[in-house]
Amino acid sequence: MLTPNVVTLLVNGITLALASGFLLIVLWNDARKESNRFFAAFLIVVIMWNIGSFLVQAGLLITDDSGLVNFAVGIMEI
Repeated sequence: MLTPNVVTLLVNGITLALASGFLLIVLWNDARKESNRFFAAFLIVVIMWNIGSFLVQAGLLITDDSGLVNFAVGIMEI
């Protein structure tokens, strides 16, 4: 049985992969359109937040190193 922490890591990984893929598709399609730039900026923010969330969950599962958790929370706050 999967624990909630493992499920959260899986969801974060899938979300990160999808957001990165959508970012590549949007910028490859037409990077000069204003709507694509706005959506790309939104996806970059989603990716940054997701990386921070992923690192917090992984850091709490692996070790209690507060340095990694503080760094990840800093990424999420950007």
